[in-house]
Amino acid sequence: MDPIQQGQSDAANNAAQDLLDDVPGYVQKITRYFDVDLNMQGFRVINASGIAAEGGQSAYEIAVENGFVGDEAAWLASLQGEDGEDGEDGADGATGATGAKGDTGDTGPTGPMGLTGPGPQGPAGATGPQGFYSVAEHSVLCAGMAAAEGLTYLEQLEALLHDAAEAYIGDMSTPMKSLVPEFRRVERSVDVAVRKRFGLPLEMSSAVKRIDARMVVAEADQLLGGRIGPDWPDVEPAPVRIRGLYAREAHQGFLQAFYRLGSEAEAF
Repeated sequence: MDPIQQGQSDAANNAAQDLLDDVPGYVQKITRYFDVDLNMQGFRVINASGIAAEGGQSAYEIAVENGFVGDEAAWLASLQGEDGEDGEDGADGATGATGAKGDTGDTGPTGPMGLTGPGPQGPAGATGPQGFYSVAEHSVLCAGMAAAEGLTYLEQLEALLHDAAEAYIGDMSTPMKSLVPEFRRVERSVDVAVRKRFGLPLEMSSAVKRIDARMVVAEADQLLGGRIGPDWPDVEPAPVRIRGLYAREAHQGFLQAFYRLGSEAEAF
C-alpha cells in the first residue's frame, strides 16, 4: 500500500473509533467498503440488530447487494444455523425430600368366613396286614388248621395243595367261574394232575372243604370288614390271624410246610 492509501486507511480507522465512542449502544464492528479500483470509499458501523449507523447500510441491505433474495424476515431466518448435537446428560440431581404421609384409607369390607379347621382326630383303625395276602399264606393257614384238628399228614398236605392249580392258571372269582365253564374244566384237569402226583384223593375231602370254607369267612371278616358272598350262618370263621406276609416270607413258609408234610406223608 502506498503512503496515500495508508494515510486514508488510518484516517478511516480513527474516524470509526470516534463514532463508536459516541455511540456505546452499538456493537463495535467496522465494515469497510471499496470502489472497483479497491480504493476505500468509507466505513459502516453495524449494531447488534443489523442496523447501520449514520453514514452506512444495514447488514440486510449489504446482503441484498451481494445477491440475497428475500425480505428481512427471511434474511434473519437464514442467519440461524442448524441445531447442534445434543449435549451429554447431566448428572442426576439429589433425591428430594420424602413427602408427607397420606391419610389412612377407609377400612375395606369384611371378607367371607373361612372354612372350619380340622375336626378332632378319629380313633385309630385296626392294624392291617403288613404285606399282601397271598394264596401261599392261605394254603399254609389251611394246613395249620388241619394239623390243629388232628387230621392226618396226607390230609394236611391236601389242605396245603388244595389251590395248587392256581399256581399254573391263576384264579377267578366264583361268580365269574360259573360264567366261564371252560375255565372250570381247565382248572379241574390241573387239580387232578397235582392230586395224582402227590397221592391225594381226586376229589377234595369233606374235612379240607370245611377248613377252606372257614378260612373264607375269616378272610372276609379280617380283610373286607364283614362277610360277603354266600350267606353261611352256620360256618364259624377260622381261628387264625391273617398277617399279610411279604412274598419272600409266604414263599418260605409254603416250602417249609411242603417239605415237612411231603416227607411225613411218604412215611405212612
